[in-house]
Amino acid sequence: MGKIDLIGQKFERLTVIENVGSKPNGSVLWKCRCDCGNEIITETRLLRSGNTKSCGCLKIDKLRERTIKRNTTHGGRYTRLYRTWAHMIWRCENPNADAYPLYGGRGIKVCDAWKNSFESFRDWAESSGYNDSLSIDRIDPDGNYEPANCRWVTMEEQQINKRNNHYLTFRGKKKTISEWSRETGIKSATIQRRISHGWTAEKALTTQVKGGNEV
Repeated sequence: MGKIDLIGQKFERLTVIENVGSKPNGSVLWKCRCDCGNEIITETRLLRSGNTKSCGCLKIDKLRERTIKRNTTHGGRYTRLYRTWAHMIWRCENPNADAYPLYGGRGIKVCDAWKNSFESFRDWAESSGYNDSLSIDRIDPDGNYEPANCRWVTMEEQQINKRNNHYLTFRGKKKTISEWSRETGIKSATIQRRISHGWTAEKALTTQVKGGNEV
């Protein structure tokens, strides 16, 4: 049997661009470029069988299409809340999303109940005080999008939360400003203001407020 050459051939979203050797069992490996621009390495049998059709974006796109189709019959598609839900999934699930490195790329996920149902997310939102002036905020910035870790806040509060989630290292411990505030009893705003004025972490976290002159 002659040597197989798949270079230039297209399999669903993948175009074979280079032979990159073989696995110990003899299976030939090919570098492929996906229509979305990503490149992957996969085996001959996976390409020919149709088991590998993209870099992974096809599965994500189909999931998104199914989810959108399932939820467009409930009158929510053109609402701000629906856009919030769709963007939340997009940045956590799609490697091609601009914000993916800050979310899905860090391991942050959307819980199954919300990912699979806009109605489930909408019910939580409405019972949690949502209105169109608020934005979704994760209480633990390293945690997932799920009911126990999310709340609705104003844009101003969200910006404060982002600043308060900056890390400070003090005495070998690395914590957010919010966590240091709870531990020291000094308000987050005071710690943040001190740091912005050039104070060291040690001075900012050990100097107690005197006479109520600080925030």
